[in-house]
Amino acid sequence: MVYRNVHGRFVGGGLVPMLLLAAAVAGCGSGLVPAEGLVLLDGQPLAGATVTFMPQAEGRPASAVTGADGRFKAALPDGKGGLAPGEYRVVVMLVKQAVVAAGGEAAETASGGGGPPVEYIVPRRFGNPETSGLTASLSRGATDLRFELVSTPEAATPPRP
Repeated sequence: MVYRNVHGRFVGGGLVPMLLLAAAVAGCGSGLVPAEGLVLLDGQPLAGATVTFMPQAEGRPASAVTGADGRFKAALPDGKGGLAPGEYRVVVMLVKQAVVAAGGEAAETASGGGGPPVEYIVPRRFGNPETSGLTASLSRGATDLRFELVSTPEAATPPRP
């Protein structure tokens, strides 16, 4: 099976549409700072995950998809790299979804909405800003974030500046 992220491509409801709506109505920021880093799941680089930064004050959410090495570089919905300085709640999501194709064989889908349930590769708690426990504090200067996620019920390690 192929792992796919939920970067708004095939999740029919929930957090991603809410983030897109918030991005559309939020004001713009100026003086962006880099927001890049690494995501690990159980000590291994996590490829294909969506990392979303939600400002705790005013501002626009931003997101990124991790590469094969687990690294990401966040950008605003308009493509501008970086985020406004400030405090952010962070969510990380990665799911896979199988559907039955014509002929009854399982096949992957790139569009969802009403399809079969998804399997969460990253535990669901990391996809909710209220339960992820992930935060980022961005200020001027180099910002290299590190999110160490664990599959057990314990909280994740906060990012290292």
